[in-house]
Amino acid sequence: MHRHALKVFARTVAQERAAAQKERRDFEINDSLAIMVKNLHADWDDVQVVNFVVQQVVGMRQENIEAVIKCFLGKRPSAKEPEMSEIRRDVKDAFQKPSVSLRVRIVIAGLIENELGPHWRAEYLYQAVRGKI
Repeated sequence: MHRHALKVFARTVAQERAAAQKERRDFEINDSLAIMVKNLHADWDDVQVVNFVVQQVVGMRQENIEAVIKCFLGKRPSAKEPEMSEIRRDVKDAFQKPSVSLRVRIVIAGLIENELGPHWRAEYLYQAVRGKI
């Protein structure tokens, strides 16, 4: 799903940037995210798509952040408190003001959760924060 979604997103960004330039309006990344989701879920109406993107990007809830932290810490069972605190801080910082790249992956993580469940969302975001995807 990751590679396919990124290909769809790349195509969407190019089209949306061109449209924004032609229409003399600002390019908005959330518009491209919504178009990506619509392309991946043609069965969703526009309201569902917009609500989904907003829920994913704006509503990166504390429990999602905690799930990613738990995933990080689970991969490091021998971590001591200073390292655990650093991991918590780094993950929270990443989600406070996510980069465009991370915002795209947050939306993809939501799609993964819809298909595979919350564990796989956390695992995907864990890999994203580590820069592995």
